[in-house]
Amino acid sequence: ENLPPLWLAYLPDPSNSGKIHSDVKARWLQGDNDVVEAMKRFADFTDQGRDALERKDWDALGKVMNENFSLRRKVYGDKCLGEANLKMVAVAHAEGVPVKFPGSGGAVVGMCNSEEQRDRLKARYEDDGYVFVKLRPHEPGPPELS
Repeated sequence: ENLPPLWLAYLPDPSNSGKIHSDVKARWLQGDNDVVEAMKRFADFTDQGRDALERKDWDALGKVMNENFSLRRKVYGDKCLGEANLKMVAVAHAEGVPVKFPGSGGAVVGMCNSEEQRDRLKARYEDDGYVFVKLRPHEPGPPELS
């Protein structure tokens, strides 16, 4: 309730999303300190994001989203993330909009300051050939019993 305008943009053919994990699993299993510390930070981001949501602190939530992407980029590298994924992030950042990957690649989720800003982003993404969806999260009620 009272969330800022949220959206999702994705590749019409996300065929390369599986490549995003590259050698990170192997590095994790080898105890690579950079990967281990990054995974701890990713866990911290979930706590920070939840806290920001509970406080309705959208600036803090946006900061966590951007930090999440920056750390993912550092750990996985641009080659692994792929040009199309990086372009989706760049489009949002050009508008000053926080953005992150909601999964392993092929899509980004972002948060705008206004409906007008979200409409501008929609036009930019669609002009670049991406699919853009306005998100309307809701808390589901109890299941209906039949």
